[in-house]
Amino acid sequence: MINILIISVSVAFLLLAWLKTNVFAIYMKKFKLDWLFPTLYVYWNDDQITPIHSRLTFLEYLLKDNPESFFVQLLTCSVCLSFWAGIVAGFFVGFYYSLFIAALSIAIYSILVILFEKSSH
Repeated sequence: MINILIISVSVAFLLLAWLKTNVFAIYMKKFKLDWLFPTLYVYWNDDQITPIHSRLTFLEYLLKDNPESFFVQLLTCSVCLSFWAGIVAGFFVGFYYSLFIAALSIAIYSILVILFEKSSH
């Protein structure tokens, strides 16, 4: 049971990093993969990333360029990502736990988002 909790918390933090930060774009720059999306950024400084269109996040950029893409919609939906992450986690702990992991991880993610929004005000 502790494995399910650890996996759910891990999925929740991955969702938080993917959906609420620009971590993907930062690591693209760190690993010199920024050539994959050349129109995303006007310029890169050493410590600051300045995307075009008044600081769009990577996911907002994807939605702007591909608003009708199913895959992009899937990548920007917290419930969808949680569901598929639960399915993937099912490979490790058993498929009968997949939906429970998905539900628990989206609940933890939602609580984290609320806590971070309250702490920023």
